[in-house]
Amino acid sequence: MDWVDEKMETFRIWIRNLPIKKALIAYLCIAAVAALLLSFATTQVCERWMDILVERNALDTDSMYASDGGHYVYYHEKGKLSAWEQTGMIFLQEISKWCPFVYTVITMLVFASFFYRKRLKKPFTILEGAVDRIGRKDLDFTVSYASEDEMGRLCASFEEMRKSLEENQKEMWKLVEDQKQLNAAFAHDLRTPLR
Repeated sequence: MDWVDEKMETFRIWIRNLPIKKALIAYLCIAAVAALLLSFATTQVCERWMDILVERNALDTDSMYASDGGHYVYYHEKGKLSAWEQTGMIFLQEISKWCPFVYTVITMLVFASFFYRKRLKKPFTILEGAVDRIGRKDLDFTVSYASEDEMGRLCASFEEMRKSLEENQKEMWKLVEDQKQLNAAFAHDLRTPLR
C-alpha cells in the first residue's frame, strides 16, 4: 500500500507542477470524457426505456414514422401508444438529443470551478494577503506557495520583492538612525563651549 501511496503522491506533485495552460487542457479533456460517458449512459437508458414501451405495447418498430417535429411516433395495427406513453417517448427522445450539450456545459462548469479551486484560489489568496500587508507597510511575513507552475514562480518573485522592500526599509531606518545620531552630535558640539 505504501508503494501505491508513494506513486499517488508523485502523481499529485506532477499534476500540481504542470503549467497552468497544460493543466487547464487536462481538466477540460477530463470534463469532455465525463460528458461523453454521461451522454452515452443517458442515451442508453433512454433507448432502453423506449424499447420497454415498444415491447410492452407489442409495437412493430417497422411501423414508426417521423412526425413534423422530428420525433418518432409508433403505430400498430391494433392501436397506438396512449397519450402519456407518446409524451414519454417524445420526452425520452428529447433527453437523448439534448443530453450531450447539457452534460458538456455542466461538466465544463464543474471542472472549471474545480480547476480554479485547486490551481488558482490558493495562490491568489496568498498574493492578495501579501499585497494587503505590504500596503499597510507590514513586511514581517513570507510569501510561499509550493508549486513550480506559473503561480508558484509568481509567488517566489513576490517573495523576492518583499525581501527587497524589507531590506530597503531596514536600510532606510538605519540611515534615519545615523542621521539622528549625527544631528545629536552636532547639537552637542554646538552647545558645548570651546575652551
